[in-house]
Amino acid sequence: MHSFRMYASLHSLQNMSSFEELVRVLEQLCKPLDNADLVSFEAAIAFGKICVKNAHAVEKMLSYLNTGDDTHKKAVVRSCLLVFNQSIDRNALRSFE
Repeated sequence: MHSFRMYASLHSLQNMSSFEELVRVLEQLCKPLDNADLVSFEAAIAFGKICVKNAHAVEKMLSYLNTGDDTHKKAVVRSCLLVFNQSIDRNALRSFE
């Protein structure tokens, strides 16, 4: 029931013009190529949390799975990638072992 309410609230949020502005701002924040940039990483995670697929966000999250060392952040990345219906390759899965 909780996930249905969350989906319903996200669905209504996506119909708002401010949501489009939020997506534009997140796109700008997510663009930096530096994988160590915390702001761009958090913007990538925000895309996953609001269920909006973005190529820069997916690339940044897949890169973090291969290079990151924080297991909590890797778990968050994995859940966001599942929201995006991305398949995670075996090398990325091994990084959780």
